[in-house]
Amino acid sequence: MATETYTFTAVINWRGDHFYAYTTDVPTMGTHGSNVEEAVDNLHEQVAEYLADNPLPQTAKPTVVKAKFVAINPDHSTQTYTHDVYVYQEDGIYIADCPEVGVADQGETTEEALAMLKEGVELLLDGNPHPNFGKPKLIEFDVEVSKPEPAHA
Repeated sequence: MATETYTFTAVINWRGDHFYAYTTDVPTMGTHGSNVEEAVDNLHEQVAEYLADNPLPQTAKPTVVKAKFVAINPDHSTQTYTHDVYVYQEDGIYIADCPEVGVADQGETTEEALAMLKEGVELLLDGNPHPNFGKPKLIEFDVEVSKPEPAHA
């Protein structure tokens, strides 16, 4: 058996009652834990299980962009927030994720995903307190994968 080591990046942040961790390196991969270490361990386990039965996906690291969101307060004044948004492609669509407020959306282009996210975040914030889950942490973790040696003819 051949063993290869792959490095993945986890995006982790607090979601009010738990830490949420996901990676854009493997499609639709995310989990939670009561602390950062548990969330990363759970994500590591998910990725290892996925890679045991699937080829390594060809994905790109997310692009981080600063986005401004305008919320309307209950007194009709406005408040502008600036947050990091992680944009990446998964299964032919673009995902825009704002972990600081716990909102993600998608579109056929980066611009459409960002526009949909902006609408979703502003709807969440209008007249509501800002959830402020804090800046996410980016943590790299390694996964070793054992694959059978190719048969030689």
